[in-house]
Amino acid sequence: DAGDYAGTAAATSQTACAVGTYQPDANQSSCIEADPGHFVPVNASTSQTECPAGTYQPGQALDACIDADPGHYVPDNASDDQIACHPGAYQPVSRQSSCILAEPGNFSPSFGLVNAQPCTAGTYQEMSGQSLCNLSSPGHFVEFTGSSSEFPCPIGTYQKNSGATFCNEAEPGNYASMNGSTNQTGCSVGSFQPMSGQSSCIDAEVGFYVDTDSSPNQLSCSEGSS
Repeated sequence: DAGDYAGTAAATSQTACAVGTYQPDANQSSCIEADPGHFVPVNASTSQTECPAGTYQPGQALDACIDADPGHYVPDNASDDQIACHPGAYQPVSRQSSCILAEPGNFSPSFGLVNAQPCTAGTYQEMSGQSLCNLSSPGHFVEFTGSSSEFPCPIGTYQKNSGATFCNEAEPGNYASMNGSTNQTGCSVGSFQPMSGQSSCIDAEVGFYVDTDSSPNQLSCSEGSS
């Protein structure tokens, strides 16, 4: 019968095809091994079965398929191998037919990862499916891990470097008048600023003067002058 064979001359009985093999035709002297990407789970089978997506089978004459490992996937039926998730994607679960794109604020730097990694402080990633994070640009900062955006330095602060986790306060005698400043600006002659972290300078008052740039103080007019 189909699913059986008679392997010798003068046989008195037929033999069932073993697990991992099959025979679709009658009057046969042997069975057929399951192809790669297929399996035969029972004796006396007349057909092989495709491994479903998420599983694979690299060998022959086997009775089951292998689940794709975490960090891997199998997109099609009848596959003979699993595929590592590409950079920018990951897969924490076995027996999957696809990978997961790294979410914004995260990245996946190499093949076969089971988890995405959060962007470190000083970096960010606004897009999904990325293999690296971006350094914060000058005038900006990223204080925490897992950020999907950078943040401009607030008024009164500045940052001249990329990849920063904080902004610097404008020093006394200086100011930063805009969000996202990359440098502080010195107070001009005739003005001063005694405090740090300020957005403007103060004009010298009547009876006082400032004769240098970036001065933290005003000077009083000497006796006999005004």
